[in-house]
Amino acid sequence: MPPETPNPPKIATEPLFTNFLPQEFIANPLSYFQSKGTNIKSGEPTYNEHGIIDEDPTAVKDLPLWTNPEGQTLATVAKRVNTEKAQIKKTADPFYEYKVMEIIQKLGLPVSKPIVKVEQSGVHMIVMERVKGLRWVNNDIKLLKAKGYR
Repeated sequence: MPPETPNPPKIATEPLFTNFLPQEFIANPLSYFQSKGTNIKSGEPTYNEHGIIDEDPTAVKDLPLWTNPEGQTLATVAKRVNTEKAQIKKTADPFYEYKVMEIIQKLGLPVSKPIVKVEQSGVHMIVMERVKGLRWVNNDIKLLKAKGYR
């Protein structure tokens, strides 16, 4: 019998998406995020005058396509939550953004679908459906700049 993980992750998945989660993600979501995710923005974290992260381009990543047993695919984006920022710090709820997405979805408004929330070793992460369209990353940025957007 393998040894138990000292701090197993707490994973809460929306029922429609349970069978999409890769085993590697389930075993260690933070490691999966770091090793399989691709940064959406370029650059390094910046800090404010109090030493708190102001902007962290490494906190939001595209994840590889997830596939369920029926062969359906799901494009996802994961975000490591900065608990020191704005509304999250005010509410003391690391999943505040996740809950807002759920509310917006229930109202029938367009929003990225929340898929899973994770707590592991004091780090919080949310995974949501990737929205289709151009993004300010990779080849999309070249296309947008060519069209005059800065």
